[in-house]
Amino acid sequence: MTLARTKEFAIFQSMGMSRRKIFQMILWECLCYVLISSVIAVTVGCLYSLTILKMSIRQELLSTGWVMTYRFTLFPLPILVLVGLITAVLLAVFCFCRSEKKSVVERIRQMEM
Repeated sequence: MTLARTKEFAIFQSMGMSRRKIFQMILWECLCYVLISSVIAVTVGCLYSLTILKMSIRQELLSTGWVMTYRFTLFPLPILVLVGLITAVLLAVFCFCRSEKKSVVERIRQMEM
């Protein structure tokens, strides 16, 4: 999505916005996406784990007599969120560097064609 906004960034730059501010905007946007999606994924995952999986384990235990233990742990979540944040930062840097290869005028004209 960031690469598709090349014309928008070129217009911002032509109006006087610095490259640093554009990069900060892209970076904060990517970080917000990661944090919001992490919160939603953790919430849905916890609810799923605590309700549906426990119910299915209980039904399996009652129907077959097979015993299975289940432990709910949040240990991998900080590691996965950190990996997501690092990926977002690297993606923001890549997209910004890729969109800045041409001059402002060339980027505006390229999208008009």
